[in-house]
Amino acid sequence: NTSSKFLLGLVNDVLDMSKAESGKIELHPEPYLMTDFNDYLDSVIRPLYEAKKQTFAVETHHVQRVIPIVDILRFNQIIFNILSNAVKYTPEGGKITFYINNELIPGHRERVTTIISDDGIGMSREFQKRLFDPFTQGERSDTAQNRGSGLGLAIVKKLVDLMGGSISVESEPGKGSVFTIVIDFDYLEEDQTR
Repeated sequence: NTSSKFLLGLVNDVLDMSKAESGKIELHPEPYLMTDFNDYLDSVIRPLYEAKKQTFAVETHHVQRVIPIVDILRFNQIIFNILSNAVKYTPEGGKITFYINNELIPGHRERVTTIISDDGIGMSREFQKRLFDPFTQGERSDTAQNRGSGLGLAIVKKLVDLMGGSISVESEPGKGSVFTIVIDFDYLEEDQTR
């Protein structure tokens, strides 16, 4: 079962990476309610951190009566990839913090800033330089079960670039990691959706 899940994940990652590198990923933006996003977070991330008895702290700030227009599948993929890595590389009993802030900016856009931090194993400065390269993995002493394809963050970077956003990381070995993603979206006001 573990092997089949790994192979399925690997095939999906390779297909996504192939599409991204050939410019064939198309975005399909639609209104994304914050309540739906919170439900997604709870349903897919809760089982992961609960299995490792980790603390998961969430802080959200959103603009009332405004709904960003987002490619829901791809945005969720970005967040899931980073959060699942945070869970994977944070020891049992550790803490992961998820912060998201939405603010209106000129040009009828909404800036969504997401910060995901953990107190996990962290990364060296050298590794951070190639973190978003395909098939890159840190020199970690974890089990084979924890190993992925090395494509997750490369795909995340391609998707963030495609959305016109930015992603950065701050990390030190043994002191955890902080990922910051900033993407600007078009938005609807709630009374426009009725």
